[in-house]
Amino acid sequence: MSTAGRLYRANGINHDYGAVRAGFSFYETHYDETQPWFILEARRMRDLSDQLELTPMLRLINKGYFIEGGVNNSRQIRFNFMYIF
Repeated sequence: MSTAGRLYRANGINHDYGAVRAGFSFYETHYDETQPWFILEARRMRDLSDQLELTPMLRLINKGYFIEGGVNNSRQIRFNFMYIF
């Protein structure tokens, strides 16, 4: 589980951001095998949207590769990629 918060402030602007993520792995794997995870993210940004954004995602981890993608409740695609070397 992870949480994040950011404060975006300027004259007349207050777009504070908050997010929570939680997930689980389907099964245990070795380092050289692909490990799938299910992640659910909930986030909101004040004054830009009155809606809570929920995004279910599939995360795949293999060695130094980290890929996750999903579609939120507003039908927007979310994708993250990271390579650790």
